[in-house]
Amino acid sequence: MKKLMILLLCPLLLCGCRQKPQEYLITAIGADYDGGLYTLYFEAVITNTEKDSQKREVLTAKGRTLLKTVEQLEKQATLPLLMSHCGVVAVGKGISRTKLLGIMRYCKENRNIPLSIQFIETESPQKLFQTEPISSISVGYDLVSMMRKTEKPLKNRLFEIYKSQSPVLPKITLTEKGYYFE
Repeated sequence: MKKLMILLLCPLLLCGCRQKPQEYLITAIGADYDGGLYTLYFEAVITNTEKDSQKREVLTAKGRTLLKTVEQLEKQATLPLLMSHCGVVAVGKGISRTKLLGIMRYCKENRNIPLSIQFIETESPQKLFQTEPISSISVGYDLVSMMRKTEKPLKNRLFEIYKSQSPVLPKITLTEKGYYFE
């Protein structure tokens, strides 16, 4: 009888019905620089929650260097950061061309960030990520969707602009009604 019970329970144990661990699915990165400090924003969707729902959160950290700031974000995160679905890097007005090239180099060297990640310019990444998403769970996914629907193709993906010394990025403008491309 015990053998029969074990045989009946085996499929339940092997079917993958266990709760998957939660993780931060990073959908967008924001970067700004002011007063000698980088400020980074990681827009994250918390996936695989117990209620089988998704929740959006923005993680923020400041630091003297880009790498130290990323380390601060990783330390404050209570869940693993999954960067493979990140679609957008929004750079603020404080990011010079030199700092932009450093951010692009970081993204290129981080094997978890896709080379198809798109770069945009915005007045304030903080304000951008504070707005409510228009049509999805995250602002980052909304922006990727908007860029796909533009009339003329954008050349703002990392693999397209990495070697450029002065990439021209599409600009996102915030209004009371949301955000749009200029």
